[in-house]
Amino acid sequence: LGKNKEGRERLLMMPVHSIKMGKEFMGILRDKFMKNAYASQFSPQDMDLLVGAAYNYAGESMVAILNKVKPESFTDLTTKRRFPSQTKRQIEALMKELGYGY
Repeated sequence: LGKNKEGRERLLMMPVHSIKMGKEFMGILRDKFMKNAYASQFSPQDMDLLVGAAYNYAGESMVAILNKVKPESFTDLTTKRRFPSQTKRQIEALMKELGYGY
């Protein structure tokens, strides 16, 4: 079912598979960020927000952004790098859902 493009697209339309793939991708992002010189110093809350922002916006390319911007925190990243309005809304929703008062 997931061996070709059409099969993968059908999997994404099935909520149980879409959620599973999204969770796996977020794990991949978190692992990459934990190995990054800048993101690995983030607080657990900042790491959650970074993963959410990357999932919505840049994916694995966020590593290159981190290396270019050299942020000390997620807040520092958001002041040095502009995110699209959709990603900003996603970050705000994630902060609210997780109870982070930034």
